[in-house]
Amino acid sequence: MTLLAEIEAFLAETGMPDARFGKHAANNAVLVRRLRNGCDVMPQTADRVRAYIAAERANPTPPKQSKTKDRRCGCGASITHKAVRCRSCASKELAKAMLRPVPADFQEIAPGKTINELQRIYSAGPDTVVRWRKEAGIVGPRKGAPASVQAQPEPRATVPRKPRVGRFRQVQPRPLIDHRDISRAGLAAQFLQRFGQVIRCDADGSINPKGTHWLRGGRFVLTDNEIMQRAERNGWRPDQWKELARPAVNAGGAARQDIAA
Repeated sequence: MTLLAEIEAFLAETGMPDARFGKHAANNAVLVRRLRNGCDVMPQTADRVRAYIAAERANPTPPKQSKTKDRRCGCGASITHKAVRCRSCASKELAKAMLRPVPADFQEIAPGKTINELQRIYSAGPDTVVRWRKEAGIVGPRKGAPASVQAQPEPRATVPRKPRVGRFRQVQPRPLIDHRDISRAGLAAQFLQRFGQVIRCDADGSINPKGTHWLRGGRFVLTDNEIMQRAERNGWRPDQWKELARPAVNAGGAARQDIAA
């Protein structure tokens, strides 16, 4: 009889879970799963498992009883063997015990006084005074506005005529398009800027907005002809604007002419 068959028979007799059996028998919760998958175990491990099965059959271990079984709070919630009440009831009782009781002379002083006056007398907060009123059954006076008070306030004596700050703020105008380099080399450099940095420089590579060369990628110093050749290899066409001036051609091959009304 194989070890797996012995374990299966023992588990069927006791109803013990696989993980619990493996942990108690060989300190390995996945022992049964490994055997079912066709894995082998060491001979020492097999001896330990068979010894555990024999000991359990001779003297079975009683099932572990939960300490919280049949222990309930007054509200019906389950509690531990050390607790007297659940956490919710304990918090409510603690909050209730921390509440300040109603003063002895509150019934005599409170009638006819507002909440602010009672706060100053008893050095208490507004919520505490309202709770005392409810517990004592006292209704405070309603504070209404006098009939002589005007609904609209009086106008201000002086109207501020100070100019706004935005009128004195110096706004820098945006640079116009004519500040850009619209030469063929400049247009080619502008096209290559989508692939990397291209700026004006001198022949030695030092950056100069009015230089005669171009610095591409921070490494290559190119002339105007070289920068245009690089742009053409990447898809730039210097005469592409001429295509916009050509008349569009329809499916039949005839040019469409716009007729002015």
